[in-house]
Amino acid sequence: MNEIYRPADRIASIRPSVIRQFFDRGKGSINLGLGEPDFFTPRSIRQRALEVLQKEKLPYTANFGLPQLREQIASWYPGATAENVLITAGSQEALFSAVLAFVNPEDEVLISDPAFLAYPALVQIAAGRISTYPMPAPGFHPDLLAVRTKMKRSPRMMLINSPSNPTGQTLSQDELQSLSAIASEGHCILVSDEIYREVYFTRRPASLWDVTQQHLVISGFSKTYSMTGWRLGWVVGPGEALGRINLIHAYAVTCASTLSQRAALAAFTAEGEREREDLRLQLNNRRDLMAQLLQTKVKLPFVAPQGGFYFMLDVSSFGKSLDVAERLLQGGVITVPGSAFGKNAEGFLRLSCSASEKDIEEGMDRISKVLSGRKK
Repeated sequence: MNEIYRPADRIASIRPSVIRQFFDRGKGSINLGLGEPDFFTPRSIRQRALEVLQKEKLPYTANFGLPQLREQIASWYPGATAENVLITAGSQEALFSAVLAFVNPEDEVLISDPAFLAYPALVQIAAGRISTYPMPAPGFHPDLLAVRTKMKRSPRMMLINSPSNPTGQTLSQDELQSLSAIASEGHCILVSDEIYREVYFTRRPASLWDVTQQHLVISGFSKTYSMTGWRLGWVVGPGEALGRINLIHAYAVTCASTLSQRAALAAFTAEGEREREDLRLQLNNRRDLMAQLLQTKVKLPFVAPQGGFYFMLDVSSFGKSLDVAERLLQGGVITVPGSAFGKNAEGFLRLSCSASEKDIEEGMDRISKVLSGRKK
């Protein structure tokens, strides 16, 4: 490699995510790896986008986003106003900007084990130090005593995720209150990634905003409205904090897509709300289908999601999760090894129920065939 293009130290050891590695190698396979809804974006939003393209210009918006959209998003968070909302180019950019806005080199950032695999990379890019606390199987809930112990080291930031990617488990309001109190006592910024909050199966999960307005909530339209490619997310939090995050956001992307923002206003109409609920109910059906087939065909222990798309399938009797995922890839189905998310997820595979019902059925057949009689 030409020495002139040697990477900066901050990215020298970062590699493409395991999720993407398996996806890129799995051409022609059944994809139970990516967390992407297998639906069209709701008709009302697509129709609004067409109208905007035909009738409106598409200049930059303000860095903070369209005032009308900020107001509508604020309505989902009791007590919030538009001043509490910053619109971003997806929830991933929101996380990236929040980390860069507040984490200095060598600052400690506390994340769970297991955790979404982008979190450690974001901390590394900011030159921070990663510290983890356990969320052990099979419940995958935080060890609050361990969190309190870690807080004695004065971490700058703590990232939480409910519903969780990869575990599908949600934090109770009591847990959120405890985490908020622990973080506040330690003068630590608490960032709650709630991108899957509207994908639930029994009771709508609590939000960190329900218990405190002093920390940061991140979410977006991607999972709820099948809008992954529209790149539209947000941060909700105190105005002072959003001003700091906006400095990164503005220089990185200027503003979120004007077309996406204008089209997303349709999500707040009566039709848009009906379509959102319809997508949620369809995902409920797919969750139930995957649970049934895991019980009747695969016949291995699993942890079903309370929210989000993800099952955790216990394959510990077959060896290391990476080895099992490799065997399944050869058998024509993409999964994600639990080891990609941390040591407490080793022995599990993450399976997404956001695929089509046809792909779920075929995927379960292939998993059953590959694993049949191949225990270690």
